[in-house]
Amino acid sequence: MGKYILDYSNVNPELSQDTKYADLSEEELIDCFQPEAWKEICRDEREMLRVLQEVGNRYAEGHGIEERPVIERVSDPKVYGSYSYGRNVITINLDEAKKNPMEALDTVVHEENHALQYQCMDYGSDTTTSFTKEEIALLKAETEAYVNDEPRYHRQSLEVDSNNAGLRFVLYCKDRFINTPEFEEYINKRDEFYQLLGDEYEDEPEKVRMSEYLQVLKAYSSGKLTVDEAEDAKRCLQTKNSIRMETEYLRGQLQEIKQDMEVQNEVQKLEDGLDFLEEETGSAEDIQETVEVLEVQENEAVNEYSME
Repeated sequence: MGKYILDYSNVNPELSQDTKYADLSEEELIDCFQPEAWKEICRDEREMLRVLQEVGNRYAEGHGIEERPVIERVSDPKVYGSYSYGRNVITINLDEAKKNPMEALDTVVHEENHALQYQCMDYGSDTTTSFTKEEIALLKAETEAYVNDEPRYHRQSLEVDSNNAGLRFVLYCKDRFINTPEFEEYINKRDEFYQLLGDEYEDEPEKVRMSEYLQVLKAYSSGKLTVDEAEDAKRCLQTKNSIRMETEYLRGQLQEIKQDMEVQNEVQKLEDGLDFLEEETGSAEDIQETVEVLEVQENEAVNEYSME
């Protein structure tokens, strides 16, 4: 597959250049997505775009994306995020992004990963370790015969792989967000989605495989795939490819994190239930003294009852 010609005529190239956040360390940049910091940034949508652009720039550099996509505001309220290959532009629904910084991070990486997929389709498996040639053939088929209707939309390996990329990135940063309500909300939503997808893989494997195979046939019949590419894509569907294996792994990771959060919530409830001791006695020493007094009173009550 030859390299596509990208049309940048409608894009300001300066937008993808280094931002004022370029000098921040990785930790400092990620901390911009701490809930309170994100609220401040969201006061100015230009700042939102700048910090999201910096995340996108670093992801592109780290994953070998040669042409860094420009990040713009999407005007369609029905779209959370999208990637236009012809313009090399990522669009983000800033109104939605304001609600949860983890979702904003996920969306940027999800769309950057689509840019990586296209680049791999351009150059093949020799230039990247991300995909095998069979996986690239499948991604190409699904690009050429893309479907928007559910549930086929979220079953496409093209989308599953980008969902994996977004989730993987947020989990990489999880230690900085682990105790925030926004992170818990994000994890719960992702867990629900991945459990549903995993159930489909386990309960309806042929249905899921046939859904993607139809895209391969459609792309081939329209002349978008060669015979060899169609065969490669078919082989990819017949085996447990790396996209599917990572999906299963991330599903397990989400379950573990969710269980840990549930334990933490129970511990917090228990600690909150003992707050009255601190309110009444103040210090640990006072608490111990109170316990000793209560024990004495209890013993006296028992002795008095025994004497009667």
